Amino acid sequence: MHTARKNYPKKALEHFQKALKIQEKGLGKEDLEYAETLQNIGYMYAKKGAYEKALNHYKKALKIQEKELVEDLEYVYTLCKIGSMHGKKGSYEKAINYYKKALKIQEKGLRESHMFRRETLENIGDMYEKKGSYKEALNFYEKSYEIWVYNIGPNKALKKIIEELKKKIKQEEGTCVTQ
Repeated sequence: MHTARKNYPKKALEHFQKALKIQEKGLGKEDLEYAETLQNIGYMYAKKGAYEKALNHYKKALKIQEKELVEDLEYVYTLCKIGSMHGKKGSYEKAINYYKKALKIQEKGLRESHMFRRETLENIGDMYEKKGSYKEALNFYEKSYEIWVYNIGPNKALKKIIEELKKKIKQEEGTCVTQ
């Protein structure tokens, strides 16, 4: 059993790649099932830390989805995955752009308190924090926290992030005043 789990990502990737070849012949490269398999391959590459390969597969999936699913949550999911890969590669501005595209669609199609929106808001906050843009980060983290509290109740970890950001902002403002 342990060996099976250990080899799961490798085997899964092999199976998805085989499925992709079959789908390409049977369905064509523009089919949504083909796009879903591209997403799965991207996910497996991301699990292995191969972010560039994952990103390439997610982008291919997105191109297919753009033709039919622009307002669909599957499209939003792919935008978020691309944002995540850019974030892992340290391309925070690109990540923010993809997350914001996803958020814009979520704002149209999901209720304000939906947890998927909360996650996207938190991801944007995380990217801003990594960029050192603490005020922007705080704004998105606070929105995310409000949704979390509404749905589940207080979240100590997220609250701690917010408090730490407030301290960093105060320190920055104090530094600017004394210079």
